[in-house]
Amino acid sequence: MRLLTCGDSNFYGFLSVLLKSNKIFDNFDVTVADWGLKDEQIDDLKEISKFDHKRIEYPKNERMLSKVLSIMDAITTYQDDILYLDADFMFASKISDKLDNIVDICVTYLYKNKKFCLNAGFFAAKYNNRSIDFVEKWIEESSKNADWWGDQDSLTGMTKRFFPRGNGDIAHVTYLPCKQYNAVPSCWSRDAKLIHLKGKRWHDILIEGSPFPAPQRPEELRWIYEMWKKLQKS
Repeated sequence: MRLLTCGDSNFYGFLSVLLKSNKIFDNFDVTVADWGLKDEQIDDLKEISKFDHKRIEYPKNERMLSKVLSIMDAITTYQDDILYLDADFMFASKISDKLDNIVDICVTYLYKNKKFCLNAGFFAAKYNNRSIDFVEKWIEESSKNADWWGDQDSLTGMTKRFFPRGNGDIAHVTYLPCKQYNAVPSCWSRDAKLIHLKGKRWHDILIEGSPFPAPQRPEELRWIYEMWKKLQKS
């Protein structure tokens, strides 16, 4: 399985953490779809971990569609299983054994306001014709709504009616809980294996270094904070 991610110069710090944590826990081969990284940033990141580098040009307001196109390009170019993660992810555990059990497609779900929804920051696909057909349909649906949430809304629409069995009309869908495999501040667990470092709360602590004296820092965040700091120093 190959790890695919996307990012521009604003995601340089996140990408360094993603690459370091992948190297520690799973050491997947990596491709970075470059939305605007600086040359010196690319050189620095390659000191952390080798990766294939593909510069991506995308139309204005179609960045999320570009992400889905990059997933299709990776599947067909490498003819390999693909794990896509947003650049602001951090591995907290080995996950390759879990992904070995995927039949075709894998997504992460949660319930928000008692409604089923997905977070498309995580997407995995086996290299087979059903997966390719699924991603082709995802591109078609995302093209109808290429705004910031278009890819996620399209993916939710394509998968939610098959939950939880996953017997889709195009491909089999495996559902993993966000709280473990796409953990965000509003949905996570102490045994989370993939942390999605998004949201102002985590951004302030991990990226901006906002002061959280020990008595005030939420205890549940301490291990995430310490792991992030360790990766930054390594």
